[in-house]
Amino acid sequence: MATTRDDLKMLDKVKYNKYLVPSWKFTKYKSINGRIFKGNMKNRLFNDVNKMLGQKGREVMLDFYFENGDNSYRRLSAMLKPIQMLAYDLVTSTGLRIKNKGRMFISSYKVNQKSSQMDPSMKYHADDSLGEGNVETCIFYIKKSDKIKGGNLCYINSNGEKKLIRIKENDLLVFSGDIEHKPNLVTGVGERNAVILQFHSMR
Repeated sequence: MATTRDDLKMLDKVKYNKYLVPSWKFTKYKSINGRIFKGNMKNRLFNDVNKMLGQKGREVMLDFYFENGDNSYRRLSAMLKPIQMLAYDLVTSTGLRIKNKGRMFISSYKVNQKSSQMDPSMKYHADDSLGEGNVETCIFYIKKSDKIKGGNLCYINSNGEKKLIRIKENDLLVFSGDIEHKPNLVTGVGERNAVILQFHSMR
């Protein structure tokens, strides 16, 4: 398996209190203490995923649990299991503590000048709040056509400011699931494919 990658570098250490429960008597906060890492990787494993997504000929969002409870996952396990193992090693190398359990999303956006299929209503969110409990996230940006603009990652830093991480093809991000973030809109012409893995956290 051909793999090349730059070392993951920490982009930001995010600390703040998230406002949870307002009341005239008290206010409840959740303490956020997250980290964001960025790297770049080329891996032959992703060629097969890009090929599969290209055959779909439309926007795609596939969802797989690591545990083989889903028929689609079993059918594609030879393709996806090595990606899961690769992501697990990357996330643990950052010092984030995870279990080798969770789920994987594979997304493909086919974009033209007239419209962007990426949901414009996507709001800032923390992956911890998506129903799986606390998680740590790894995203592989496996295809991003040269003529596509946007599709970057926005997040909220320690000062409450909205920051943007520019993404190009073969970039990867690893970040704590308690950080508020969202993708920004995609415009232009081409295709943007990503593989997102969310591992159950030991936080």
